[in-house]
Amino acid sequence: SDKNKASLPADNLMDLLKNEVASWYYILKLISLALGLLTLIYIGIRMALSTIASDKAKYKKMLVAWVQSIGLILILPYIMRGLNYLSEVLIEFAEVIKAGLISSGQESFEIYILEVINDRVLKCGGVELVAYIIAYIVLMIAEFKFFMMYMKRVLAVCFLTVISPLISITYSMDKAGDGKAQAFSAWIQEYSVNMLIQPLQAFIYLI
Repeated sequence: SDKNKASLPADNLMDLLKNEVASWYYILKLISLALGLLTLIYIGIRMALSTIASDKAKYKKMLVAWVQSIGLILILPYIMRGLNYLSEVLIEFAEVIKAGLISSGQESFEIYILEVINDRVLKCGGVELVAYIIAYIVLMIAEFKFFMMYMKRVLAVCFLTVISPLISITYSMDKAGDGKAQAFSAWIQEYSVNMLIQPLQAFIYLI
């Protein structure tokens, strides 16, 4: 249909972006596993050479953190999928609420405002015409701002997805310093915010 044909460029662009993200994710995952192997060899050598009990205890902690980082590489894709799925479910729920409001006779305030502006621009003149034109320009600027905001969000999610294997493998090094994984904590917080901001804004829009 014409509708499906019109959506093809956007679908192709998203498919291309997904394929690129998947390719880079796979490459960085292999690099991360190689770095993980080198880290394991380093920890093993240091444990074998250490004669002081405190040093051995330190490297044992590093070994435990290394096992956790390898586990993160395997588990993190499922965490990302879970957050994606939760976001999609919340968005679909918002769409159901919106459809229910429209079917009950409620009109979208956005559509109503645009209809009023379009109608008044054709019928009025002078200062009133200028006011409606300014209102229309403000609405278009807001639309463009949201478009740019969500483009930035898409790129941020793609970037966070690509670097996730590196974040996982640096977990053991990060933990070895002060016992905290600041990089992983920052990553999971940033990823969660970027995934859940869309349904949050959708519900605010509905309210």
